[in-house]
Amino acid sequence: AVDVFMYYWDSRDGPSFEGWWFGNKLGGTQVWSHNASASLTPPLSGWKIPWDGTVRNTLSVANKADQQKNEAQTKLKNMTTEVNSVSTAAKGALDQAKAAAADYTSSEGLKEAETLLQPQLSALAEAMKQLTDAQRA
Repeated sequence: AVDVFMYYWDSRDGPSFEGWWFGNKLGGTQVWSHNASASLTPPLSGWKIPWDGTVRNTLSVANKADQQKNEAQTKLKNMTTEVNSVSTAAKGALDQAKAAAADYTSSEGLKEAETLLQPQLSALAEAMKQLTDAQRA
């Protein structure tokens, strides 16, 4: 395993050494990538690989907190879509079940209502399980 450090080097060794670096140690001679940006935070793009080569668009740097936030927002959006879908289907089945049960005196109507509602119980339980698992993660 190789430790990789990202660090900023000022202009003390000349302007060509100033900027952000990926290397095996702070200020070391084994470096893999360089970005001449003088920003306070690591730039997202514009990294040269190797350090004295051309800019490669295949390397991008992302703030871990921002990345986790984006992943959580995507997960929440997907979960919301799923819950809304399951909820809409369950409400539709409930309306159909009420119509089938009519005045709740016919055993056949009640059986039909149960048949309509039963699949929704599984879907709602699965959605609840996914929400619970997501909260734990």
